[in-house]
Amino acid sequence: MRPSRQVLITVALAALVVIAFIVGAISQRDPLFSPAHDELGFVDTGGRTKIGCATLTAPNTAVLLTLGQSNAGNHGEAPFVPTEAVFNFDPADGACYTAREPLLGATGSGSSPWTRLGDRLIVASLYDKVVIVPIAIGGSSVTDWASGDGHTRLVSAVRGVVSAGLSISHVLWHQGETDAINGMSGETYARHLTAVLRSVRTLGVSAPIYIAQASLCMDSPRNDDIREGQRAVVTRLEGIIAGPDTDTLTGPDMRYDGCHFTAQGLDAHAELWFEAMTKADDR
Repeated sequence: MRPSRQVLITVALAALVVIAFIVGAISQRDPLFSPAHDELGFVDTGGRTKIGCATLTAPNTAVLLTLGQSNAGNHGEAPFVPTEAVFNFDPADGACYTAREPLLGATGSGSSPWTRLGDRLIVASLYDKVVIVPIAIGGSSVTDWASGDGHTRLVSAVRGVVSAGLSISHVLWHQGETDAINGMSGETYARHLTAVLRSVRTLGVSAPIYIAQASLCMDSPRNDDIREGQRAVVTRLEGIIAGPDTDTLTGPDMRYDGCHFTAQGLDAHAELWFEAMTKADDR
C-alpha cells in the first residue's frame, strides 16, 4: 500500500526541518573549523568537559597559541592525559574545555607536545593554569600561514580568543618540514615567516613569539637553509625569541615514522619548549 500524498508531504516537511536544524547548528561554529572542514582541525567535542572561559582569565594563566604543521598538531602517538589545570580553547565554537588529546583546533587524531608542556609549566609553579589554542595544519607551508588557509585560521582564532576574554601570553611556532622538502630557500622562508609574524602583531598580539628550529622529516635530512631562515627572523625582529631545536630529536625512539614523534619524542619535544620558554624568562 502506497503512502498517501498527505503523509509524503508531512515526511518531506519534517526532513526539511531536520536539515534546517543541522545547517543552523553548523553555522554556529566558525566555518573554517566546522565539520565540513574536518581536515583543517579536530572538532569533535563529544565527551569533553566545557568550562567557562571567564574562569580562566586570572593573571597567572598562560594562554599558548600554537601553530605550524603536523608536529605542532595532533599527529604524535600515545595520547597524553594532563594531570594539572590544562585547558583547550576551541577555535571552532569559541568555548573552553578541560584539555584532552586530540586537542580541539589542530589537525590529527593523535597527540601533541602541548598538554605535556602545560603540565610542566604548572608543576614548575610558573603558572596556575594553562590554556592551549591549537591551530596547526598538517603538511602546511609557511606560505599558507602568510596568506592562505593558515592565515585565515590565525585571524579567526585570535579574534575568538579576544572575544572569550582571554589574552595570549605566548605564541609557539613549529613549522618548516614541508618547505625543507620542497627546497624553499632560507631567505624566501624568512620573508614569508616575517609576514606571518607581522600579521600576529597586527591582530594586537604583543606576546613573545617563539620560533622553533624544525626542518627534519621522513627521508629529508636537516635543512640548513630553512634553519637559517628561522634564525634570521629571531635576529631581525623585536619580540621574536629562539624556540627549541627539534631537529636534534632523531631516531626511531623519538620519531615513529622518521617525522612524527613517539611518546618519548613528545616528552622530549615538550621539555625543549619548556627550556626555551624558561630561558627567555630568565633573561
